[in-house]
Amino acid sequence: MSSPTVGSHATNTELSDALPQRLSDLVSQVAERQADFPDLIIALSPLIDRGLELPTETALELSVALHEIEAEAREADALYQLVDQQTAPAIAVNRNAAVLALNAGARQLFNLNAGDNLTTLGVTANEFQTFQRRLAEVAGATLLKVTRPGTRELPMVMLGSYTHRYRAFVLTALQHHWPTAVDKALESLFRLTRSEREVLSCLAQGQTVEQIAQLRSSAISTVRQQIKSVLQKMGTSAQVQAATMAAAAANALTDARVGSDALRPDRDPLNMAYGECLREGRRIGWRRYGQPGGKPVVMLHGPFFGAGDFEAERVWAKRCELDVFALERPGYGRTELSPRGETMVDTVVSDARLLMDLQSIPEAVFLTHEIGLIPALALSVRHPERVTDILAVSAAPPFRALAQLTAMPPQQRIFIWAAQNTQWLVRLLIRLGMVRLRKLGPKRWMEAVFGEVPEDIAVLNRPDHQAGVIGTYSLITQQAGAGFEADLEMALSDWEHWLTESPAPLTLLHGTKNQTTRLEFVQLLTQMKPGVQLTAIEGCGQTLAIERPDVVYQALRPATKHCPEGNAEHLTTCGYR
Repeated sequence: MSSPTVGSHATNTELSDALPQRLSDLVSQVAERQADFPDLIIALSPLIDRGLELPTETALELSVALHEIEAEAREADALYQLVDQQTAPAIAVNRNAAVLALNAGARQLFNLNAGDNLTTLGVTANEFQTFQRRLAEVAGATLLKVTRPGTRELPMVMLGSYTHRYRAFVLTALQHHWPTAVDKALESLFRLTRSEREVLSCLAQGQTVEQIAQLRSSAISTVRQQIKSVLQKMGTSAQVQAATMAAAAANALTDARVGSDALRPDRDPLNMAYGECLREGRRIGWRRYGQPGGKPVVMLHGPFFGAGDFEAERVWAKRCELDVFALERPGYGRTELSPRGETMVDTVVSDARLLMDLQSIPEAVFLTHEIGLIPALALSVRHPERVTDILAVSAAPPFRALAQLTAMPPQQRIFIWAAQNTQWLVRLLIRLGMVRLRKLGPKRWMEAVFGEVPEDIAVLNRPDHQAGVIGTYSLITQQAGAGFEADLEMALSDWEHWLTESPAPLTLLHGTKNQTTRLEFVQLLTQMKPGVQLTAIEGCGQTLAIERPDVVYQALRPATKHCPEGNAEHLTTCGYR
């Protein structure tokens, strides 16, 4: 890339005069894709070439421009629009009960953040699956009972509907309301009999005990006993409270019914379990899927394909009897960034050891996507007894030659180039990149990363991958791209010695059509360390991890087990050699 030359006598102030008069306009144009990242790089190249910081006035102008376009991007974020339009506290969750988005009311009421799970609100996996079945059986909305964390208040009911566009459930808090229009929900949640539900409906309409007895041709004592039973089952202490709850919710339920899509009663979605722990006060999130009690696998995800978000991954993990623990890496999902003074590699190694200790996993095979290979190698060097094998999908070698960089698609190459030159430019590009992700939204975010690679876009756009794409969007946007900057720093660090010193057997799976890291460059890893096995998967690109989960998880299966639908002939056919 050419750039204007700057004389050695030029000062920082003089260089700032060479910048565009309306830098904010250029930044906005990049965010709107009316200009490209390289245009911004060329405009800033006088500073970059001399390794200077942004002049104060330019930095201030840039900061204001970024703040404005980031605010616009958040407003345009379709998932957040989905919940922000609700006047009551509202949450959007996926089929794994993970929180994708929430409005300010829900954040304040429940003390939740995106990436949390409904288990935080006392909702078990069975209860959430029952909730989904009710939505599949009955048109319109239904109810879900939750409990606010750290309170002993009455259980709260949320009105739940389904939106197919985002593969999400929208839960709206009906504080102190008990709708009567969904008999199945009331029966399931509180075990109310038909007679008790009819009595509650009458109370909601303002009828007295005497009027209810006359209407039902029952004795007053019978009605009073039924009301007492209703109050006990609902956990309320006053008749008027139960009546008010039901009456206030009736209209809300009627309104919500119109906006709910039909939910197909799909097969068992193989939900993940979500957990978190603390290390020296720092929050760490993790997920678990597959076959509980099966062969333990620790997964270190990459930046773009989630951590078990795609259902096919969970299906194959279970088929192959693998118990997968997916660690949310720092800057992604719920896991907070490294503490000051600790490198990203050190943080991930410590986080993985803590997770293994808490789950009583003495040793495990490690499944890594892309950048996740680096901390896995470091862990195997420092604690060889914990890592039995490493399976690396779509890994990249250390950046040794310019050819590796120039071979990458321009949209991806520019970030590596910036990281090699100046850190403030990396932060600028990542912030602009996150703006573009939010403006594209949860179904099209990948165009900001793979827009120049139609083969990978086609894989991500497959209908059976949409839920995973949306889940991944939530994972990578929750911390405004903080994980990307840490990943770039880790990728450009000196990590060759971990590869050469690692005692763990290493197998690489790589697509022959991977344009981000071409197969010829991955072969450098086998030259750096003889004995590394490289398996080329025909016809696959960077999206190998989600396009061929059958190949990935069969490679991890216990040696004494045989995966259903997996045999040598099948593996040869798909290119696994």
